Amino acid sequence: MARRSLPAILIAAVALSRPGVALAQPDPAVELARSLYEKGQRQYDLGHFADARQLFESAYEAKAAPALLFNIAQCHRKLGDLRKAASLYASFLRADPENRSAPIAQDLLQQVEEALRRESSARPAPPAALPAAMPGPQVASHVRWPAMVAGGTAGALLAVAVAESLGARSATNQLAQLHQQGTVSPTDDARLRSEAESRRSRATVLYVVSAVAAAAGAGFWFAF
Repeated sequence: MARRSLPAILIAAVALSRPGVALAQPDPAVELARSLYEKGQRQYDLGHFADARQLFESAYEAKAAPALLFNIAQCHRKLGDLRKAASLYASFLRADPENRSAPIAQDLLQQVEEALRRESSARPAPPAALPAAMPGPQVASHVRWPAMVAGGTAGALLAVAVAESLGARSATNQLAQLHQQGTVSPTDDARLRSEAESRRSRATVLYVVSAVAAAAGAGFWFAF
């Protein structure tokens, strides 16, 4: 059987299968949550993060295992919704601060919050409002749309670059954790290394292109 792509999401399986459950009468809510979790896990492994998120959310509604909050946060992060991911990482840490994956969640929360701060600082400031009326001859206003387009492009590229950097760091962390556990296979090792390297390379290119776009935007702003 193939290894899980993110070992941390295995915490939900543990939460939904406590020792001794097989000896007692099955809890329908737990059985339903486990079934939904397993389906969500398969969709996550296939890269279908939107489908996995819906299944994990349905599993949480059936059985409110805090570990599922971490899984849902992972899906939001993969889908690029960093603000929602940060909220769910925080909810998981509040609900189960002693969980063995809490340090991983704390690290991911810090990464996502840092990315959100960078995205916010990179967002171009809105243009100053012009007065409704001015006495005497009117001065023709200059349209600075090229600068706005360049600035918006720079901000979007920066956000993607940050997401790729986070993805590379996540892959590296996963690989390190697998090595610590001694459960990494040659296939998973090669895949995670390749993913980390390719994402790191894309992030570097995007940072450079974003800087060029930002410089072009500044030039357009003063030129028009």
